[in-house]
Amino acid sequence: MTTKLIKKLAVISYTGKSLDIKKITRISKLLNRAQLKRYVQFLKNFEQAKTVQVIMPKLDTNSSLTKELKKIFPDKQLQFSEDKSLIAGVKLIDNDNVYDFNLKNTFENLVSYINR
Repeated sequence: MTTKLIKKLAVISYTGKSLDIKKITRISKLLNRAQLKRYVQFLKNFEQAKTVQVIMPKLDTNSSLTKELKKIFPDKQLQFSEDKSLIAGVKLIDNDNVYDFNLKNTFENLVSYINR
């Protein structure tokens, strides 16, 4: 089975915007080990493309930031996590794009600029 076919199977595994467990089990039974590895990798890539990770210093999912992020990323799911090392800001990871809006990063950039 070619990589293109495995990728098509991964796309077909979705019903609407979510994965269909019945389809996944039927497809996975038909694939050998190497094909199954590629299939799972494609599923992970599709899921990663559909989610935006929001990393905050203090976990607050009811803030106005959440509403704004839902407006900015309407077709994506927001996944919240907490990182105590951030200082007053937020870090967004959208697939391969990382947006870092916090004071810690700003201070580190200032120090490296001054040290040059």
